[in-house]
Amino acid sequence: MRTYTINADSKAVLNFDKSDYTNLSREEKQEIKKYFLFSRWSKAWVSKGKYINYSVQEVIKKFNFEFKGKEEVRTFEESLEKKIERAENRVERFEQYAKNATKRAEILQSDFNKYRKDWSWLTQPYMNTSGGRSFRNHKEGVMRRYDKGFEEYKKSDYFLDRAATSQETAQQNQYLDPIYIQRQLIKVDKEIKDLEKYLPKASETINKIEEEEQKEKKLLRLEFFFDSLKRKNQEKAFLLVKLNELIENGVKVFDKKTLKNAFYIKSRGVWRKVKSVNQKTVTYLSYGKYYAKVPILEITDAVYKGDVFKIETHHLQDAFIITRMETPPIF
Repeated sequence: MRTYTINADSKAVLNFDKSDYTNLSREEKQEIKKYFLFSRWSKAWVSKGKYINYSVQEVIKKFNFEFKGKEEVRTFEESLEKKIERAENRVERFEQYAKNATKRAEILQSDFNKYRKDWSWLTQPYMNTSGGRSFRNHKEGVMRRYDKGFEEYKKSDYFLDRAATSQETAQQNQYLDPIYIQRQLIKVDKEIKDLEKYLPKASETINKIEEEEQKEKKLLRLEFFFDSLKRKNQEKAFLLVKLNELIENGVKVFDKKTLKNAFYIKSRGVWRKVKSVNQKTVTYLSYGKYYAKVPILEITDAVYKGDVFKIETHHLQDAFIITRMETPPIF
């Protein structure tokens, strides 16, 4: 029996017997593979797209898959926990792959490491005799295995790099960076605004459709976007919590209001004199006659009237080195 469900990631999951799949023609198998990937974990075919698009729906209709329900969509934090869990599993798996590759390399190179201590074995010429040909074949086999050992060491390095990348994913250090969080907030706010603008119009358009089959397809897609809006709001709340935690721990976060009375700002390790503050950027003098802008998100420090500091020139024109001091400056 052919059935399908919608999983927690809003993807279609096709379930049918292996014998049923085997009996399909080559063209039918290719059509399924075009829009679905086989998951060994769930032992089913999972759609490639982020949501059930029209192509996926056509495959479901063509092969007569019966709908068997929908899983509850994961919240943003649940998805993040799942992502961390998978990354941690990848770390363990890649580290084991690296150990196995290193072990294979040591075994492959063990014969040469043993024979190279004997200088006569390394320098002995090949003789055109039965014993000489036998020695030549043996030595060439040892050298081939020795070369293959280096390939295994390269595999080990590759798996260690993959493990390091997965470790970074598992640690989620990006949520300790206020610049990253603020950029993500801007991105999420835009996506929420676009969805809130799109969904009412889409709902109104779908209600005018009279053909039931087409209306059902549109509603299925619309449901995905309602779930997306819910997740984006959850992501925004999560990012705001992380940003507030950083501020409570002493991390400086600036905006137009806090930079209104700033004299100097620090960005990319250099201090600049403020000319004006805009909604998203700060304008400063560059090369004596030009004005340049820096995003407020990239500002890491600021100096205000009443702050105690010493100012020195920088090797970059119109840039400064500022050191905070105990005696007040004269403005």
